[in-house]
Amino acid sequence: MRARRQVGCWLALSLVGCHAVTYDLKQTVVGRERRELGRDTAPLVRVGHHATRDDLALTVGDLVTVEAEDVTHHARTREWELAYYSLTDQTGSEDDFSLTLLLLPITLPIDLLLPVLSLIVLPFRLALGEGTAEWSTRAPVTSKEERPWASYELVDPAADVRVPVRAGEPLRAGDLALQGVRSTELVAVGPGGLTRDVTLPPSAAATIAAVHSARGQVPAGRLVRVAPGEALLPVLRGAPPGTWIQLEEGVYDLPSGSFLFGKRLTLAGRGAARTVLRGPSGGLDLRGASQDVTLRGLSVALEGTGVSDGVRCHGGVVRLIGCEVRGARHEKVPPPPDAPPGQGDAYRGGVGVSARGGGKVVLEACRLVDNQTAGVLASGDHEVVVVGCVGETGALEAFSFRGASRGAVRDAVARGPGHGVLVGDEARVTVARCEVQVARAGVLVNGTATATVEGNTLEGCATGVSVEDASIATVTGNVCRGNQTGVLVDSRGRVEVARNTCVKNKTNGISVQGEAKPVVTGNTCEGNPTGILFTGKAGGRAAGNTLRGNGAGVAAQDEARPAIVSNQVTGSTQAGISVGGSAAPTINGNTCSGGLEGLHVEGSARPEVYDNTFEKNHRGAVFLGQSGGSFTGNRVTNNTGPGVVNQSGGGPRIQHNTVSGNNPNTSS
Repeated sequence: MRARRQVGCWLALSLVGCHAVTYDLKQTVVGRERRELGRDTAPLVRVGHHATRDDLALTVGDLVTVEAEDVTHHARTREWELAYYSLTDQTGSEDDFSLTLLLLPITLPIDLLLPVLSLIVLPFRLALGEGTAEWSTRAPVTSKEERPWASYELVDPAADVRVPVRAGEPLRAGDLALQGVRSTELVAVGPGGLTRDVTLPPSAAATIAAVHSARGQVPAGRLVRVAPGEALLPVLRGAPPGTWIQLEEGVYDLPSGSFLFGKRLTLAGRGAARTVLRGPSGGLDLRGASQDVTLRGLSVALEGTGVSDGVRCHGGVVRLIGCEVRGARHEKVPPPPDAPPGQGDAYRGGVGVSARGGGKVVLEACRLVDNQTAGVLASGDHEVVVVGCVGETGALEAFSFRGASRGAVRDAVARGPGHGVLVGDEARVTVARCEVQVARAGVLVNGTATATVEGNTLEGCATGVSVEDASIATVTGNVCRGNQTGVLVDSRGRVEVARNTCVKNKTNGISVQGEAKPVVTGNTCEGNPTGILFTGKAGGRAAGNTLRGNGAGVAAQDEARPAIVSNQVTGSTQAGISVGGSAAPTINGNTCSGGLEGLHVEGSARPEVYDNTFEKNHRGAVFLGQSGGSFTGNRVTNNTGPGVVNQSGGGPRIQHNTVSGNNPNTSS
């Protein structure tokens, strides 16, 4: 009986070992296909219009919707594999050596008998199992694809006008009006005669109406049509006042010489891409105009290498509406012998629209590209107003105001390797609602100029807004993002920097240097190495600003003596307020929380710090080096580290503060 029990136990243990007989899935074959169930084509029409730039964003074509199934076929092959293990493999460490010896009478027979028993079990497993398995899975898919037409015609059925359009070409509502379009309900005729209904937005309708209204005011006898190949200068000189000279689609030679006349005149093309005044050198000379001259819907293109400006103005009123000026070339002018060191390069020619002396120039919805010096240059006492234009900078600026010029740049776009807008010398200019992305300063104000810079977006510039020398400026409501410096003030003049947003600039959100003393209020600086930085002998006042997630919220270095008042500083990775060098700022009414340090003072700085709150930082306030000054009446609470750290040999006066909930409250 005992022998039978022993045999039964050994047999049970051996059968337990057979659990190691298993199989692996060694191969999986997957095939995919897509089965199309249905296809539907719908009209694709998107219309957008930027009123001040007169950019008509029109996409016409097909929207193709495909209903399909993604079918995946699977096939798996099973290959059987014999596997077993010994209990000794699970107890092989030195600590388990004694256990291994105890289990050896059990594991050794299993190791010896398991292969034999497995060979007996394996045929039954193979007979019961399947060698392969196949199945399919299906997933419904809906895909949509936009297929814009490469070219089509816009048809105005009411006026019986057909305007050819090619995708990617600039399209303006004003150009459609010059082609004869009058209504806002148009039809796009595409490949194979397919049609799409196009409704223009109200702003485009207003532009079309304005063009026809201007042309409607011209008496019938004062409308002159000129075809390509006709000499243009005799027509211009012989036209009576109030004439509308309509240039048909094509290329015209630029007339040589000035328009020596004093009369109101309109020179209109059929659109900047369709009517081109072209010349090897020498631009369009309007310096003799003493009344109101309008250029509308045409291009002035210089194609030679000669030195020239694109359009030259002096006197009277000159308007460019929906025009393009390109190709002006320059030459460098050597500096005079008495020029101060570091003076920038000077050039002759290369300006898209040059307004010198007196008079007024208005540019609306124009493009100024590929001009080597500047897009627009105003000098003397000329007034220049730029609205809704796109300007590429040349070697200097996109839009430049010098001398005693005056004017405005609104709703414009500036890009390129130079400055965006320069306001220099004694100029007086407003720069508003522009988009600027240039390699140098987005807006540069210097000399004794006066500028209002408001509501602009300045991105990727060396400096978003730079105010220098003795200039006067109001810098409000701008967004400075991703520049080297957001706003830089180095002017002895009166400067206000208010309600700007400076985000993720690479050095400082707002930098005040030299002897500048601006008023810096209500700004938001976030994600900059320093939110607001005062250096040199700078002063002024930083009040009511919001500084989030900067390296340092507000910093004063060198000999700076600003007033830092009532700012909200949170999440600084360094110090909420940092003072170094021999700076002596006044710091009161601020709240610094959630940073590494609420206040950091080092060097020989002498700040006057009172009535501030430093809470929930790692350290509340730190004095190092030979710093001094005073620290009175402040609230230092609930910092995770020390509240007040005084390791300065300069003996700062620390008294009458509320210091609690820190770890520890004070240390030295």
